[in-house]
Amino acid sequence: MSSLLLWFVCFFPQAHKEERFLFPAYPLICLVAAFTLDSLSKAANYLLPRFSYVFSFLIILIVALFTLLSLSRNLALCKGRCIHINNNL
Repeated sequence: MSSLLLWFVCFFPQAHKEERFLFPAYPLICLVAAFTLDSLSKAANYLLPRFSYVFSFLIILIVALFTLLSLSRNLALCKGRCIHINNNL
């Protein structure tokens, strides 16, 4: 987690950010998000054990939503780039 914080300190003050420089941080962001969801789940199970299934369902819902948004972004990028490649042929 400290490497992600160091990366944020280095890159956020920069005015212009290219996506190619953001790629190294994506796995770190996913790792921190996984730790956060796990910690929230454990805290919820400890504080409210009767509602543990609700928190488990919410975590599954969050992961599914993230997956769908990631897939839609990837499809949009592929579609946008493929149009330019096909027009040049």
